[in-house]
Amino acid sequence: MSLRRVFLIVAAAAYAAWTAWLAYEALATADPIILSRPQLFTAPVIVEAQVPAGGPEREVVVTRVYRGQSALGVPEGETQPQGVKLVVTNLGEAHNWRGPGAYFLPLQPDAGGPLRFRIVPVPARVGLSARSAAGRLPPAIYPVTDSTRTQLEEALRASLPVPTGLLP
Repeated sequence: MSLRRVFLIVAAAAYAAWTAWLAYEALATADPIILSRPQLFTAPVIVEAQVPAGGPEREVVVTRVYRGQSALGVPEGETQPQGVKLVVTNLGEAHNWRGPGAYFLPLQPDAGGPLRFRIVPVPARVGLSARSAAGRLPPAIYPVTDSTRTQLEEALRASLPVPTGLLP
């Protein structure tokens, strides 16, 4: 066997090993859940809640409030209320549903009662009409993971108003 042939076999094996490693990394570390910042920026209430199985309208138990304490009757500054339950009227339309469990819910008040909310729809993408089929997106909820928690906290930091004393 010539030296060129050995070199070709070694190079092909190295290429195959590198491609296999990249494929493994892509499958093992990819996080397909990306939070919609425009949806979070427009949501007056953002909570982490335990969502049960059921129909399109469900009662959820709030475990943490990120925004909108006053709309929930929770004292300002309290982020982990005890026993707050609310009804979400359009959970049946929600994107990212993965069964009962903990979810981040961007909400807006709904008619029919003080603790009735709807999931905020994902705004139409830039350049597309809100009435076009491509521009319409279902309301999204997000499973609670380390990655989604980090994304939510970064989005909330970015949406805070700039203190006026820091502006020139």
